[in-house]
Amino acid sequence: MSAALRKHIVEYYKIDPADLDQKIESTIKNLPGRHAGEAPRDEPSEGEIIDTHSTDLARKIAATNAITPMFLQQNLRKGEVWMFEGMFAQFTGLRTNLVRRLVYETSGEGLTIACEAAELTKPDFGSLFLLSRAARAGDKTVEPDEVARLLNF
Repeated sequence: MSAALRKHIVEYYKIDPADLDQKIESTIKNLPGRHAGEAPRDEPSEGEIIDTHSTDLARKIAATNAITPMFLQQNLRKGEVWMFEGMFAQFTGLRTNLVRRLVYETSGEGLTIACEAAELTKPDFGSLFLLSRAARAGDKTVEPDEVARLLNF
């Protein structure tokens, strides 16, 4: 779901954002092609452990108002993608799972909308966008037209 659509739903239909995110995630898990019969795991995966720690740390950093666009960029430059996701979630008020979808979606429009809503400057957005593309698996190439299109978006 795009950030703009989520924002519209929350604003115009007076739905709790956390409740909306939970229902979206539940729906996605039940889509055809998902493994509905999988038994829940007792032990969290390594990624889930890292996610929990980064989310807790991001909350503590957010409480000190230390999350800035520069700090977000530094985390991506260092390859601290999990930490970036947790801090960007705190910075924007979005859930971490939604932030992951925005960061890794191919169009980049969701990340653009989230950055615009968080009132990031165009240079800060451009840096975050390029750094987030470098964090993706696979092709990390970003065409100049793509950046220009998103800056105009």
